[in-house]
Amino acid sequence: MPLRLRVYVVGIAFFVAAVVVACGGGNATPTTDSGTMLAQTAQYILTATAEGNVTPGPIPPAPITPSPQSPATPQPQPNPNPNPNPNPAATPEPVPVPPSCTNDSKFVEDVTVPDGTHFAPKKAFDKTWKIQNTGTCAWTTDYQYKFIGGEQMGGADIKVPQAVQPGDTVNLTIKLTAPATAGKYRGQWRLFAPDGTPFGQKPYVDIVVP
Repeated sequence: MPLRLRVYVVGIAFFVAAVVVACGGGNATPTTDSGTMLAQTAQYILTATAEGNVTPGPIPPAPITPSPQSPATPQPQPNPNPNPNPNPAATPEPVPVPPSCTNDSKFVEDVTVPDGTHFAPKKAFDKTWKIQNTGTCAWTTDYQYKFIGGEQMGGADIKVPQAVQPGDTVNLTIKLTAPATAGKYRGQWRLFAPDGTPFGQKPYVDIVVP
């Protein structure tokens, strides 16, 4: 066989072997040994060529297996309807609430019945205190002046007789009666807000029954 023909036959054999390997190489249990197939293919080509059944031609190139490519990373698309409010769940700033006023009071003086005044048994008298509004709330007639301890001497709780602005004073008068037996007696009183909360100082009345 001429040398050129032998080269051609060998090239055809390698081409067939490459095709066999490419097609069946990934099979875990090949049914035909690739070496045997290569030998059989080469023998067949030599025989066919010798008999004049095969015309030598150019050797086809071996198939190229394309390499796997990574999928393209999707690019972010602009939002067609941008939200004008970037934070719709945000809570608006609370409106500051001014602090509520406070109640306070201070005893100024005894208008009547100074401490230690003597009264006959069962003697009726009026006790008047001058009280100043030292808080920030304006007093209304819903504020009350109540007995809180000691000797009550028949006195009843009263309402503040007029509106009293912060810094102003008011005279609070309680009708009392001296006890029937001799002794020293003291009763304490205090201002109360409309909600029943006591506040301020605790003025008192102090008398003697001989």
